Amino acid sequence: MTPYVVPSMSVAVLGTLEACDVGGRPIPLEGLRVRRLVAVLVAHRGQIVRAETLTENVFAGRPPLHPAPALYSVAARLRRSVGDALARAAGGYALSAHTDAADFEAALAGAAETAHGLGKALELWRGPAYSEFLDLPMLAAEAGRLELRRLDTVERRAEALQACGRAADAVAELEVLLREHPFRERAHAALMRALYATGCHNDALRHYARYRRLLAAELGLEPTPVLRQLNCDILRHDVVSPALAAFRADQGIAIAG
Repeated sequence: MTPYVVPSMSVAVLGTLEACDVGGRPIPLEGLRVRRLVAVLVAHRGQIVRAETLTENVFAGRPPLHPAPALYSVAARLRRSVGDALARAAGGYALSAHTDAADFEAALAGAAETAHGLGKALELWRGPAYSEFLDLPMLAAEAGRLELRRLDTVERRAEALQACGRAADAVAELEVLLREHPFRERAHAALMRALYATGCHNDALRHYARYRRLLAAELGLEPTPVLRQLNCDILRHDVVSPALAAFRADQGIAIAG
């Protein structure tokens, strides 16, 4: 379905829910039900959302005895803050709002694989997406989708940092990510390559061993063949392997024994 109206306000969902008008002035969003209504509407990206869907989420699965007037009352409270940005049509409502989530997606689309571009996209995040509304399955699913996009972007940025000679910065960012998400194998591979590129050959091998023990203890699994091969390449200082080609010794990278 196409967007209902042109955005006339901004809503930030990559962290605590916040709203402002086109001039940047804060818009008060008072009351949990009003905030739920805004979150559900912006998650649908300007489309008309049916009243039944809104009622289910605004009242957290416990609809009132008379749902239509109850929803109308919540919408009326929101309209006092946002005016015509909230529209009622076709059995539902739509909110004319731009979001930082849309900015994030647009930044990724135009960032190519540069550390700077990917970093600018990540700067839009102030905290977990839709963090106030994870008790609502629909918003929890959207938050999960956005979080996966964020984690992928962190990994891509780390790889871009390595490629432009900033492997130490990549190590720092990947260590933070893996403390929070210890089973991201792409991040483990990137960290091993970054450690190798900074001359920490033995640290890269020790990191693989720790991850292998974690997988076995927590999930009863082994690392993938790709990661096992990377470990072998690092063990042999195989600087012409595809996994380590960006960090060849003849490019000035010190290799520690």
